[in-house]
Parts: sequence; C-alpha cells; structure tokens
Amino acid sequence: DCQLAAAFWMSCYQVMTALRDCQKKHPSHADLICQHLTAKAGWCIFQSLCPREVAALEDCVGTVNIRGSGAVPARCIEREELLAACIEGQHQAAEDRSAQCPSKKLRQQQAAQQPQQAQPQQAPAQQQAQLR
Repeated sequence: DCQLAAAFWMSCYQVMTALRDCQKKHPSHADLICQHLTAKAGWCIFQSLCPREVAALEDCVGTVNIRGSGAVPARCIEREELLAACIEGQHQAAEDRSAQCPSKKLRQQQAAQQPQQAQPQQAPAQQQAQLR
C-alpha cells in the first residue's frame, strides 16, 4: 500500500499532521481509513518516550517488520517487555505529575473556599509606637 510506505518514511510531525487531516477528511470511517497513520503516530509517541527501548526492539525485529505487522518473534520478547515496562513507567510518572498539579478549575474552587484574609497585622514596633 502506497500510503503505508509513505507513512513509514514520514517524520513524526508529518505523521501527526497527516493523521489529523485524515480524521477530518473521513470522520465517519477514520478508524479504518486512517489506521496506518494511527499506528505510526503511536510508534512516534513510543519513540519519543522510550527511544532506547524502541531502538533495541527495532534492531531485534527489524524496522520494517515491527512497523508493518506488529508481530514480535520469540527472540525479541524480552525487548518488547522492556519497552512495555518503559511505557508503563512513563504513564505512571505522568499520572503522578498530574496528581501533584491541581487543575485550573480545582484551584479556582479552592481559592473561592478560602475566607478572605483579615487586615494584615502590624509589626510589633508599630504596635508599641501606637501604645505610647
């Protein structure tokens, strides 16, 4: 398939752009028509998150084979598992970061719940001066 061959040689930016365009052009059948671009986009994301693990798996399986069929030979299962572990680690790290950073809506709710602070207290020296 010419589209599949073209997707293989595209940069990740080009793949993401082509996927977006394909999904807009074929909104009711994007899953089927754009599936080659969806797979390539996923692989681009994996490459950006876990470049060493992706390279190791591609070296074992072969770049064309891994991006084409997705079948991983038995001799490469360990590398596939290392990639899966890396992706899971990245996912967990993203979840942890998200949990530490409240959303804008949550921050607004928290700010609205805090009572308005009273007038700032005067410094002790100013208080003593007023007493004299």
